Amino acid sequence: MVKILGINVILFIFFILAVFLSGIIQSTGLLSVKNLNPNASLVILLLAAIFSSNFLELLFYLFFSFFILNWQPSLSGELCSLAAVVIFAYFANSFLSLSKTVNFVILVAFSTVFFYLFSFSSFLFDFPLIALKEIFINSLLAAVISFFVSFFSNRFHFI
Repeated sequence: MVKILGINVILFIFFILAVFLSGIIQSTGLLSVKNLNPNASLVILLLAAIFSSNFLELLFYLFFSFFILNWQPSLSGELCSLAAVVIFAYFANSFLSLSKTVNFVILVAFSTVFFYLFSFSSFLFDFPLIALKEIFINSLLAAVISFFVSFFSNRFHFI
């Protein structure tokens, strides 16, 4: 494990690539299931919130995702909601006592709800079935990503 300034370099490169790919996946709809796109950026940023060694590293991932998701010079309400939810998850993670995998899936489910409450609150109440499907798809994506991360981290010891 190579560390520079207290940051695991392999994880840093992994999350930069993951944030970049999640932004592309989210904007192109590559993982669309019956016109429902999982919020891949939210899932990857929450994974970064769990594995980040410090808060500044997480802020770097957030700002990098802002650059990929929004090419405009101003921040939108959705990006502010995304930042608030990810920062909240970063601090809430220290209070969860289950395994990282279970914590990750729980954080993704609750963060999806809070993201929509902050940015599109009417969506949750006007279309509850679609909102539940989105929460399920995000949680399923989180479980799959968590499986691969735990498999590769146990195999190659990069965490």
